[in-house]
Amino acid sequence: MRSIKWLMPALAVGLIVALSNRSVRADAPATKPSAGSGTLVVNVVDGNGKAVAGAHVRVVVPAPRHRHGAGNNSADPAPGGLADNNPPAGGTDPNGGQQKPQRPAPIATGVTDANGSITFNDIPAGQYRVAAGLKDVGMGFAMATVASGGTETVTITLKPRS
Repeated sequence: MRSIKWLMPALAVGLIVALSNRSVRADAPATKPSAGSGTLVVNVVDGNGKAVAGAHVRVVVPAPRHRHGAGNNSADPAPGGLADNNPPAGGTDPNGGQQKPQRPAPIATGVTDANGSITFNDIPAGQYRVAAGLKDVGMGFAMATVASGGTETVTITLKPRS
């Protein structure tokens, strides 16, 4: 009994992780998209155009772009150069007083099949940033617009990190 004491907590954690992350398997059966959604097909290739099996793919809503300095009146800064005259907690902020943006939660994630492809069904209509990567091969990105009832296909070329 003592040797399987860890089994129930491990199963509980696995179940929580599985239910909290919407992941789509590449071999999942195709389903008809619900109203207001479509299908996204992602093909991942290396720099030579060869299909990359096992690449991790994330589909996220792109973060809004902010103009540099937007909302910041730098013409008349407060004494000490800080707009609110309060230094950041813990000392100097390496980001110049700006918080690092949070990484957006993925709409869907998955791994490419042997043909370097993955199909995400029932993706809400809209614009997405698709990221793909595989260790020792590289990373790549593409923008995709999924139309209601439609199928969008994007190809991502992985490039080694420099």
